[in-house]
Amino acid sequence: MTQWIEGEEVNKCLQQMAAAGGIHTQYQFRNADCSTLVLKGLMLSNSVLEGINFSKAQLDGSVFMNCSIANCNFSQAEMNQVQLQTTLIKKCLLLSVHASRISFVQSRALDIDASESKLSKAKFVQSELSDINFTKADLSHATFATTKLSKNNFTEATLNQTVLFRLDLRSSTFKQAKASKVVMSGANLEGVDLSSLSLVRAQFTRAKLSKAIFNGSNLLGACFVGAQLASASLVRCNLQNAIFSGCDLSNAILDESNISSARATRCNFTKASLSSLNAARSVWHFSNLQFCKSSKSTFNYADLIGADLRNADFHDSTFIDTRLDSTLREGAKFNLGALARAKEPDKDYAAYVLAKA
Repeated sequence: MTQWIEGEEVNKCLQQMAAAGGIHTQYQFRNADCSTLVLKGLMLSNSVLEGINFSKAQLDGSVFMNCSIANCNFSQAEMNQVQLQTTLIKKCLLLSVHASRISFVQSRALDIDASESKLSKAKFVQSELSDINFTKADLSHATFATTKLSKNNFTEATLNQTVLFRLDLRSSTFKQAKASKVVMSGANLEGVDLSSLSLVRAQFTRAKLSKAIFNGSNLLGACFVGAQLASASLVRCNLQNAIFSGCDLSNAILDESNISSARATRCNFTKASLSSLNAARSVWHFSNLQFCKSSKSTFNYADLIGADLRNADFHDSTFIDTRLDSTLREGAKFNLGALARAKEPDKDYAAYVLAKA
């Protein structure tokens, strides 16, 4: 590798490289002010950049392969479609950068401040991201694939339709993030605080969500198929049209939530707290609600065919036109006359549901 290139020589060299095109390899650059420079299409390989100010520079389409980038300032730079391949970038500022479709492939990003950056459709593939500040960043439609995340801050970030598939997110922070249609299927979010978030139609299929906190979140149409939600807290959530098929919600708390028109088939709600729940028109086929506490809840027009209600507490709950065919109710507690307005058993419909199951 060549000797260090510093100061004004860095500016001249990088501008010449960008203008010439092609890949330039084995260079060492440091301690230079390259702010506002036009360096579109710069391609570096096996090179080092340290202590360089790239603020407001134009780096669109640049490529860094097998490089080391440290203590550099890229704030407000144009970095659309930049590619970092097998590259280490650490202790750098990426404040308010415009970096749509930027890609990190088999790279490492450590201790980076990327707050308020525009990172829509970014791709992080087989990479490691640690101590990244994504506060107020736009990561909509971004993809994190087979990537290791550690202590990353997504506070107030935009994560609409972002893919965080099968990732360990336990050390990440999501306070006040906007995450409609986010994909967290298969992710590990055990104990993570996801309260007061917009998670409309979010995907949590087979996610690990034990002891996760969703209090006050909008989960309209969210999908929890096969998710582990034991001891999770979903207090005062909007869960309308949500899908909970095959979930473990034992000891979960759903008090004061709206779960109307949701599907909770073959779920385990053992010892769950379902007080003051709006469960109108919801479906609970073959779910286990043993020992759950569901006082002052509304199950009007709901379908509980085949559900196990043994030893559950339904004091002051209503069951107007509710289907209770083939339910187990031994030891369950209902107000006197509470089931009088339940739907008359329909053998044909019940047989159809049982056959379909």
